[in-house]
Amino acid sequence: TATIEKELARDISFSTGYGYNFSDSNFLLPFKFFNFLPVIGKQLAETRIYWTPEKFTTSINVSEHNQISKQRTGITTPNYSLNLDRRYSIHYRFTKNIKLSYAKDINSNFDDLFNDDSESINSYILEAAQTLSPGLIKKKSEAFALNFNPDFAKWLNPSMKYASAYGWQLSNNQVDSPELNAANVGTEATLNSSLSFSPSDLIEIYYKPETKNKKSGRSRNRRKTETENNKEIQNPALKSIFKYLYNVSDLFSKINISYTYKIKNSHSNILADDVYYPDLMYRLGLTGDPHHDDIIFNNVNNVVNSFYHQYFNDFRISTNVSLTKKIQASIDYKNNNTLTTQSSSDPTFNISKTYFPSGIRGDEGFPIFNWNINWGGLEKLPILNNIFRTFSVQHTFNGETNESYKDSEIQSWGYSRNFSPLVGFTAKTSNKNPINLRTNFIRNLYISNSGSSTEQKHTTQLNGRIEFNRTGGLKIPIFFFKDINIQNDINFGFDIAYDKSETLMTSVLISDFDQFNQQDLSTSLSLKPKIGYSFTEYITGDVYFNYIVTENKTTGERTEQDFGFNVRIKIKG
Repeated sequence: TATIEKELARDISFSTGYGYNFSDSNFLLPFKFFNFLPVIGKQLAETRIYWTPEKFTTSINVSEHNQISKQRTGITTPNYSLNLDRRYSIHYRFTKNIKLSYAKDINSNFDDLFNDDSESINSYILEAAQTLSPGLIKKKSEAFALNFNPDFAKWLNPSMKYASAYGWQLSNNQVDSPELNAANVGTEATLNSSLSFSPSDLIEIYYKPETKNKKSGRSRNRRKTETENNKEIQNPALKSIFKYLYNVSDLFSKINISYTYKIKNSHSNILADDVYYPDLMYRLGLTGDPHHDDIIFNNVNNVVNSFYHQYFNDFRISTNVSLTKKIQASIDYKNNNTLTTQSSSDPTFNISKTYFPSGIRGDEGFPIFNWNINWGGLEKLPILNNIFRTFSVQHTFNGETNESYKDSEIQSWGYSRNFSPLVGFTAKTSNKNPINLRTNFIRNLYISNSGSSTEQKHTTQLNGRIEFNRTGGLKIPIFFFKDINIQNDINFGFDIAYDKSETLMTSVLISDFDQFNQQDLSTSLSLKPKIGYSFTEYITGDVYFNYIVTENKTTGERTEQDFGFNVRIKIKG
């Protein structure tokens, strides 16, 4: 090149690995003599304890890069690295329902063996092997996972998973004083637990509806294991009660409940000596301190010490409800919070949960579920059945409250109340060339509070679309050649959108909505007709026109008009 006269390079790498899968029949049945116990006896008797892992793997990788560049100015620049990467992993099934896994990765190098004065590209791999040392460890990582999926309560379907990831990285290497080496460490851990509760499955343990009792013998044999644990009642009075409960519970799908807990810890510039290596509880994410008593920071290498902790909790519950065959609804509730502590700022705490706000500041509302309702099959109603092939109505609510604290003092809090849509419908006419219709009316409210100040933002949206398609064409025969097909597909669409946004604000506490100051008011109306045309399979195009009128409290009214067309040509190779 213009700056380099000569460059020599040598790259050497090799890797090897080993893995072994153990037999899945290496288990014991230590509780089989408990089979006589009622209720839990059969479950205990079938409990397996595996005495060997499922799988074990290990690998090692060595890579060496030696490069010498001689510049035209006579300066020689070496570039050398010798890295060693070791990996281990093990998967262990303790029982049929409990699984464990662990993996470790260690990355180190032998860069100190390189002779800076050498102008050759010799290999130092043999010298590294003769040291019988792993070299200078630069990075370590560990991963742990625990899965628990019990099968003793099918109607509850519980599940739990815990996973952690630990990292250690050398951040400051003191060659002359290795006892002062520093490292950055961190752990992230997540606990996920869930239940998928089926009310009808629970009631079926004690009551079997007649329709399910009339199943074929082959079906009964397939469910023999489950029915053995059923305690079907015979009392006529109780049976009628359970029949009613079953009919009600059958309206619900499974009720899903989940809880998630996440933790994130990190510390920078702690002593890197093996004596100060973070303990097991920290590496698993079960404690926030890397050492038993106190954090051993390095205070003599002129590097800033820091720490960071974050704790996140999230609870959710949801289900689907069949109010009728045509009316389907879904509901959900969530509640989560996040606590953050770090060396660079005061602790912060944030809360968010499902809520229906009301009142000037929003705090006169109440906790409630979010919901979504879809009512289909309305095309069968009188009058509508003569016009529409399909007709459905939608309604959705989503509300939330959030609070933000700093050093245990509230800083701000707010609310949102969204009907998206408050009401909406989709329909398709029943004629030969059907017309598709879609309309949504949306109302949103956002409230933010800080001290005695309150801001409310109200938005109203009305949007709709009409779409019409007509398919046709003609065929032109040509002697001795392939006939020409001329398409005549037309697509007509018309979009309309109306938006209104109003911002109200007060810097003092008020008792009436009329005391708000109007900070902003804007409206917009958009009309967009569009015609698409297919000339052939390979040539399509469309023509459109946009008409937009906006009005703002401060800038006044403005009108925009836009006309254009597009032509698309498909080219096949």
